[in-house]
Amino acid sequence: MLTASPVAAQVNEAALLDTVRADIYTHTVPPQQRRTAERIIATLDSVPGVRAASRIEAHAMIGEYLRAAIDDEDGITLHAKAIMALAGQLDSADRVRLAPQPIHAYRDLAEVIAGHGDIPAALELLANAPATLRGAPGVG
Repeated sequence: MLTASPVAAQVNEAALLDTVRADIYTHTVPPQQRRTAERIIATLDSVPGVRAASRIEAHAMIGEYLRAAIDDEDGITLHAKAIMALAGQLDSADRVRLAPQPIHAYRDLAEVIAGHGDIPAALELLANAPATLRGAPGVG
């Protein structure tokens, strides 16, 4: 059972992230493993005290899989939006360490939007990204 205790949450966060990694970073992910990873992410998102950094890492792992392996646009959108919403909660060290995840989330969501024919909205999303990603390396 996850607790709101910062020390306990960090230990549980690490174990849960390891489970997501094990379930997602294989060549073929059976549906049951994907469901397990999605349940873990839902748990990380719902338990008080879980760091934004852990939540971003989990969303990024499954989002990367959904984009590269099966091109699941609904899943890509869900996880990209979650990462984008959480990015502002990162401390300065995690903002640097996890910079690629929010950057990729903006890119991935823009690709989905553009793929549906709304190029202006995709470009606007990308144009507004630097304000949200302030402090991330490589973002102007």
